[in-house]
Amino acid sequence: MSDFTLPVLAIESSCDETAAAVVVGRRVLSNVIASQAEMHAKWGGVVPEAAARAHVEAIVPVVDQAISNAGLALADLGAVAVTNRPGLVGALSVGVTAAKAIALSAVCLSFITESPCLFVNCHSIFRAADRAPCLTQASFVPSVATR
Repeated sequence: MSDFTLPVLAIESSCDETAAAVVVGRRVLSNVIASQAEMHAKWGGVVPEAAARAHVEAIVPVVDQAISNAGLALADLGAVAVTNRPGLVGALSVGVTAAKAIALSAVCLSFITESPCLFVNCHSIFRAADRAPCLTQASFVPSVATR
C-alpha cells in the first residue's frame, strides 16, 4: 500500500475513449471521459486510425477539464500515470506522449514549487494498486515503472 498523498493525473487512451482522472490516495477528485462510441458505431466496431485521430483532438480538453474539476493546477501534480499497454498502438501513443509532456512540464514547474513530478507507465489490465509502491520511491521524470 502506498502512502503517496500528492495528486496523481491518470490518463487512459488504449481504445475508443479518452479519459483523465485526478486522484489523491484512493479519493477521486475528478474523472473526465470523451467517448468515441457514436463515431465508431457507423462502422460496426473500432477503427484504429480514426480512434487515434479522435484521441489527438480530445486529449488536451479532457486533461485540462480533469485538472480544473479537481481544483488544481499543473504545478500541483505529484505524478502522471498513463496506460501504455495493451491497446491500439496509435491510441496508446497519444496518451503516452501527452503524459510524458505533462510530466515534463510539471517537472519544469517543480523548479519553482520544489515538488518534482513522477511519470508512471501502467498496464491497463493490472490494478492501479499494483502501481502504488513505485510512487513512494525517490525517482523523478524521466522515471519509468513497468511490470
